[in-house]
Amino acid sequence: MAAPRLSQVVGLLLKEQAAHGTAETLSNSADGAFMYLGDGDPPNPADIQYVYDGKIGRAAGTLTGQKNTTPAGRHRPFEFSIQARGLGSLYSAILVPPNEVHRALKAAGFTAAYSATPTPQWLYNQAVAGTGYTVLTARMFAHGSQWDGQDVLLNLEIDATGLGVPIWKFMAQSVAPLPTDQDLPAVTYAQAGILPPVAQGVVCNFGAFTGAKVRSMKFNLNRAIDKPRISQTTAGGHDGFTPGGMNPQAVITIERPARATWDPDALRASATEFDFGYQVGTVQYNRWKLNMPTAQIVNVQNGSDNDVATVAVTVEGHGSTPSASDAVNFLFN
Repeated sequence: MAAPRLSQVVGLLLKEQAAHGTAETLSNSADGAFMYLGDGDPPNPADIQYVYDGKIGRAAGTLTGQKNTTPAGRHRPFEFSIQARGLGSLYSAILVPPNEVHRALKAAGFTAAYSATPTPQWLYNQAVAGTGYTVLTARMFAHGSQWDGQDVLLNLEIDATGLGVPIWKFMAQSVAPLPTDQDLPAVTYAQAGILPPVAQGVVCNFGAFTGAKVRSMKFNLNRAIDKPRISQTTAGGHDGFTPGGMNPQAVITIERPARATWDPDALRASATEFDFGYQVGTVQYNRWKLNMPTAQIVNVQNGSDNDVATVAVTVEGHGSTPSASDAVNFLFN
């Protein structure tokens, strides 16, 4: 009797594609992306989907359907989570944050730029609309199989609840070949020994107000990545996905401050703009910051936690001008 296919371990590779529609050759030693699993077994691989399911309608002489033809437009949505960490040593023009940060953020709609001042850092700015976009080739090892994907686009959510390490979750769309049998190989993960920063000593500012007692922060890039690029002249019928708009929002739950100190209801009513920032980590080269330079409050929700009055403030990032792509950025320094 054959041994069962186990679900206990997974691996992930990510690499930027030089050209849309052409998968990259992946390396187990250079393209590893370190996933966050939490406790217990990894999540199950996402199922394969088709744009056209192969159905050709009901048979003329019966009340049942005809047998299906081949489906077309094969793709696979999937997701993976990480705990964002830095390089752990001096950044440079070629020394970047780990793949699960650097490459994934680029596929989530950002450009990456190195700067030596004021300290060596990598800044991930919102890509300018209409000028092209980064896609990845991905490979996941799970359930004794190899799950490949090309032309991968990503959306991003961040959950920083309590005092743990914030969890970044990337939601993906990909053009997918059929999976094949493959045991998990030895994958090299850069900076895997660097512990990710914990959400303590967080620096959070709502404009000039820096005194908030933060209980949690949840961010969603809200990037549309579900628009298939159908092509009858392409083998398989699927040329990937076209990215749509994004609507970056962060929900920050804080202890209710005195309104004379800071009043989110009044700021919402006046549509006041301010610079929002949320930084995790204090050690240089292992810290990251979410910025929305021209943000506004779009919702205020009252609550309580252990008999302490709280307020959940939803902050939304907008461009500084109608043509500016600067609603949100990430800094690793």
